[in-house]
Order: sequence, then C-alpha cells, then structure tokens
Amino acid sequence: RFFPEPTHSFYELVLEEEPVLIVTAAEDAALSYTAKAQQELNKLSYSDVEYASLNELLTKAKNQYNIGFMAQWDGVILESDSGANPSLQTQSEWLKKYCDALNAYAKSQAISLQVYNALVPVPTKLSELRHYNAP
Repeated sequence: RFFPEPTHSFYELVLEEEPVLIVTAAEDAALSYTAKAQQELNKLSYSDVEYASLNELLTKAKNQYNIGFMAQWDGVILESDSGANPSLQTQSEWLKKYCDALNAYAKSQAISLQVYNALVPVPTKLSELRHYNAP
C-alpha cells in the first residue's frame, strides 16, 4: 500500500461552471503560494540548515506547477481544435488534460504552503492571530 507523505497543509479549489475556470483558479493559487514561499525562502542564506531541504521542496512545487501548466495548455489546444461539436472521445481527452493540470496545481499549492508554513509558523494562540498573514 502507498500512503502519501503528509504535508500538513491544504490546497484551494474553486467550483465553477467551466473546467477551464476551475483550472485557472487553481493555477492562480499555486502561483501565489509559490511566490509567497519563495519570498520567505529568500530571507534565508545558503548556509542556513533549513535552506537545502526547503529549497528542494519548493523546487518540487515549481515542477508540479510546470506539469500543470503544460497539461492545461494541452487541454486548451485540444478543446480549441475540437470545434463546435467535439466527439465524446475528444471531450474526454481535454477533460483528462484539465484534470491532470488541476491535480498538479493542487500538489504545487500544498507543497508551497508546506514550505511557507515551515518558515512562517501558523499561529497557535488567538493573540498571535492578529499578526498572521496567510498567503
């Protein structure tokens, strides 16, 4: 059995009418979370103990983002090439590409938040909540 490694972070999905809108929202969130994590990681120096492992995690997040981006645009191309009345097989092909993109963007979000949360701890007390800036 395979048990995924826990990230102790979440991802954000938006429900929309069109698959492309769902994927675009997930892409925007992944890009935002990755940028926030990169911004916090840049505050460390190369000699910091945490830098190497967190940089490796953030690289995984960026790779997942790139996988999602490529799958998303493969889906856009398939959808635009299918014309006004696409076959059922063509529809399922571009929906599969959008699904692949959504999965990759969700992974990117979760990994980026894992890096961010390692560098900016989540508040545990109500008094700390005022100073917490979620990505």
